[in-house]
Amino acid sequence: MNKKYYISAQHDVYLDDYERGELENVNAFQIDHFSEEEKAFDAVRDYMENVVCVDEYTYKEYEGDNREGNDKFEIVANVLVDENNCPATKGDIKEWKEGKRKLYTVHIYIELFKLTPTAKLFV
Repeated sequence: MNKKYYISAQHDVYLDDYERGELENVNAFQIDHFSEEEKAFDAVRDYMENVVCVDEYTYKEYEGDNREGNDKFEIVANVLVDENNCPATKGDIKEWKEGKRKLYTVHIYIELFKLTPTAKLFV
């Protein structure tokens, strides 16, 4: 199959306190990913579920409703994780709310580019 989309994602990790909100930035990293999904939003879902390994997240689109038909769009996804960068469980969140556990918010800034095939230069 041909790659349909290229994703460049910046992950910024912040210590999060239930009472005080986000505190200091504790980590940052970038991941690049290619997706074979036909639709842009499915490519983002593929990235979140199969690379980041979360199926629940919130997101906000930067450039309006650009899910289909454009060559590029940007979104921000937010995920609450534990110290191993795994999605927080209901038990983790309960302990976090009680001040017994540290959790982290990850802001994922995703740029999605639609790949366009070009003519072959050499035959």
